[in-house]
Amino acid sequence: MRLKRLHCVLLVFASAALVHGNEVEDYRIAIRTALDEWRRASHNVQLDCVTELYNVEYDQEVTQRKIVDLATYDCKLLRIDNSYRSTIAWTINNSGPPRLLQTVQCHRNAKAGVVRLHSTDTQTPGEQFGVIRLEEDGFTKVNRANFWFDGSYLGAEEFFVTYLLSQLDRAKIEVRDGGMVLVTDISERSGVTCECKWVLSEQWGFLPSKFLRHLSKDQEAFFHDRTLEVNEMIRVDEVWFPKKFTEWEYNNTSAKAGYVNMYDSTVSNVEFGSLKQQDLELVFPRGTIVHDQIIGAWRGLPIGMKALD
Repeated sequence: MRLKRLHCVLLVFASAALVHGNEVEDYRIAIRTALDEWRRASHNVQLDCVTELYNVEYDQEVTQRKIVDLATYDCKLLRIDNSYRSTIAWTINNSGPPRLLQTVQCHRNAKAGVVRLHSTDTQTPGEQFGVIRLEEDGFTKVNRANFWFDGSYLGAEEFFVTYLLSQLDRAKIEVRDGGMVLVTDISERSGVTCECKWVLSEQWGFLPSKFLRHLSKDQEAFFHDRTLEVNEMIRVDEVWFPKKFTEWEYNNTSAKAGYVNMYDSTVSNVEFGSLKQQDLELVFPRGTIVHDQIIGAWRGLPIGMKALD
C-alpha cells in the first residue's frame, strides 16, 4: 500500500457532488454532537499503546519500503480531562539487538499547570532524574494515543479531534452515500498555510478514519505533511476508539533525503471511567535528582556533583 491511496480517497471525495445546504448543516450538527459526546465519554481513560517507528522510503511518493527500524515505544496512558500520566519505555532497534534505552514518566496536572517528569536511563544504571516545569515535554508525543485528546507540546492542528471541533463551524463539508464525510479546513498564520482534511465515518461515530495535514509557505519549497490512517476500531462500553493506526510524517528536507517517518501504533486494554486523580500522581522515588525549573532549584544532588544550567 502506498500513501498515494489516501490522497486518491480524498480526491474522490472532492469530486463527489455536494448534498443540499440544509443537509450539510445537519451533518455539521451531527458531527459536533457525536464528537462532543465522545470527548465526554472518553474524558477518563486508561490504555496501553505500542508504537513502532520506522524510516520508509520516499521516491516521488511515500512507499511502504522500510529503510530502518528505529525504535519501539511501549506506552501506558492514564488520563482525566487534560491531566494525564504517561509512561514510555523507549527501546532502540537500529544498533544491534533491540535494547531498552530509557523509561520516562510524565505527569501533567492541568489545573495547577505543572508538569513532573521522571526518567531512568540504562546507560547510567542506578541514577534517576526528575524535572518540575510548566511546559509539557515534547517527548510526550511518542505516546501516539495522546493525539486523540489534546495537548500544548505541538500545534493545535496536530490533535485530530479537538482541532476538528475548533474548526468545524467554518470548515467545508462534503457528504457521500453511506455516511462518509470529508471535512476540509484551510487557515493561515504567520505566512504558513495549514490545510487539514478529515475523512469521517458515521459508522464509527464520526471519529476520523483518515487525516491529512499539509503546511506550506507561498513561493517557498517548504512543506510539512502528516497523515493518519486508522486500520481498525474497537468499541468499549459503547465508545469507539482506534485500535490500530498508522501515521506518516515528513517535510521537504526529509523527502529530498529520501525518507519518511512512519509510526505504526496498536492500542489495547482500553478502560473508561475507573481512574481517580491520585492514580495520575507522580512521586519521585528516593534518590532521584530533581531539577525544579519553576523555582530554579536542585535537590538530591550527590556531594561534588555540579548542577546543570
